Amino acid sequence: MIRNHGAVQKSLGQAALPGLISIDKKITVELLPDSTGPRQSPGEYSIRDIMMKMRAGKTRLWQGIFKGWNGKWYGFFPGTDDSATYQATEFAKDPAGTIKIHLIKQGWSRNCIKALIKKSCTESAAEAATHAVWCTKTQ
Repeated sequence: MIRNHGAVQKSLGQAALPGLISIDKKITVELLPDSTGPRQSPGEYSIRDIMMKMRAGKTRLWQGIFKGWNGKWYGFFPGTDDSATYQATEFAKDPAGTIKIHLIKQGWSRNCIKALIKKSCTESAAEAATHAVWCTKTQ
């Protein structure tokens, strides 16, 4: 109910999420083993599930993800938070690549990440995500 209030709506930023086509398709997660051995799967996840758990500091990054009348996906973030605004704008440049890096850092298997991106993104976005790499120097 509070999200319908005009002040809340005006404080949200909006970012188009190019390359996403079906953000609710789930896959069963396979985690890579860590130093203590194999890790148990946390279950099934979709792109929406992953995005809704992302954080910008202590704030949830995505307040909502909706499909526009034109068929494209849009993410809404706290527009008054500079950190959230920066992260959302960077995310919107390459959603598939950003999700790939996010999941690699969390220990997902490469095959699992590839399957999720292939199910949820356009072919061109999935291809571009294969070139995304995590730079430990610049973060």
